[in-house]
Amino acid sequence: MRKRMTDTLFCLWDCRDRVAGSAEIDGKLINWDDAYLLIGVPIEHTSNRIYKYPVAPDRVDMIRKKLATVCWGTLIQLTFSGKEVIEVEVLCDWLSSIYDNE
Repeated sequence: MRKRMTDTLFCLWDCRDRVAGSAEIDGKLINWDDAYLLIGVPIEHTSNRIYKYPVAPDRVDMIRKKLATVCWGTLIQLTFSGKEVIEVEVLCDWLSSIYDNE
């Protein structure tokens, strides 16, 4: 049995809308739906991968508002339902003071 992730600390690098599409990757046809993605690195993972987590469609507006003014590199807490993010809590927007001074 695989353990489902329910929450994680995440260093946010970007947020973006992804348009539905498909591509052949390593000989396999991969399809994806429209989604609002949170892109960054989970703090608890030691891999060198960048993760792209989709936000639940009914939560996109709420999460966009919470992240509208944060800088890249912000530490956030993500809560999941299945593979989708359903809640975001901004823990530390540590670069905002540097960018505000410029």
